[in-house]
Amino acid sequence: QILEARAAGADAVLLIAAMLAPAEYRRLQKFAESLGLAVLSEAHTAGEIAMLLDNGASIVGVNARNLSTFATDLGVVAELMGRIPADKVRVSESALKSAADLKQMKRLGADAFLIGETLMRAASPGEKLCELIAK
Repeated sequence: QILEARAAGADAVLLIAAMLAPAEYRRLQKFAESLGLAVLSEAHTAGEIAMLLDNGASIVGVNARNLSTFATDLGVVAELMGRIPADKVRVSESALKSAADLKQMKRLGADAFLIGETLMRAASPGEKLCELIAK
């Protein structure tokens, strides 16, 4: 899939800590980077953040979506964002529905946001995006 992503013109790939052993994460991260791809490394727990950081992650996302139940909770992001050092790119993922949500995550240290469902469900994704990033 990493090769397919690169061939399709992707700039980045997502590696989910919950799905990968440390050695497998390192192998896939190095391979993606060798192809010029950025790697967004996703965590859901403090242990996963530690594993990613111990293995060289430079862009670390905290996903508010529980991958077992699909329930979302921005409190998870609030709890874990501070565990990512400021010299890493910190990404808040999922459950971002309003400009207030983005502002809250930015106050907690998020440098970037991964927003999918909110835009996909919007009648006008472009207008929703403008609403989300309004200052």
